[in-house]
Amino acid sequence: MVDETFMLLSMKDSKNVADAMSNKTAQKIIAYLIEHNESTKSELSKELKVPLPTVHYNIKQLKKAKLIEAKEFFWSKKGKEMLVYKLAKKYIIISPDSSEGTLSKLKNILPITLLSLVGSGAIYLYQKTKTIVPDIQLKDRAAESFATAGKVAEQNVTLMEPNYALWFLGGALFIILTNFLISLFRKKS
Repeated sequence: MVDETFMLLSMKDSKNVADAMSNKTAQKIIAYLIEHNESTKSELSKELKVPLPTVHYNIKQLKKAKLIEAKEFFWSKKGKEMLVYKLAKKYIIISPDSSEGTLSKLKNILPITLLSLVGSGAIYLYQKTKTIVPDIQLKDRAAESFATAGKVAEQNVTLMEPNYALWFLGGALFIILTNFLISLFRKKS
């Protein structure tokens, strides 16, 4: 399962987060986890001076809201599995109900857009390394032809070669934008 950095919530779905964050004990747990990075339920109960059932309830609410997560565990001296809780490092985006589809579609095309930028950069670097040798040979030939034509041999010759990286990037972004707009209009129809 891929660990997502963003959590996209509609106004209806944000109730779990609001309920979890409105509780004073949950706020203390989050503050403690911010300061100490990780903790178990029993450590939280002891350090925050809160009964273990209260910590258990609030951990359950925070997990339901996807604000904390249990990444690992260890065995206690009594042979009990002890979960270690950490903050979920996520950006929470709360959107109105009507734009939920738009934001989720934008979130889906972000990796493709980044891949297009990387591909364009690779094409640019390849084009740069490929054209160094032929440019020198072409400039020498052009200088010879200028000299034979009675022109100054030292004259600089610039040859215009299309920027394939820019064309690739433009085409990729055009296709991504077109696909995004078509999917938006299909959903509204």
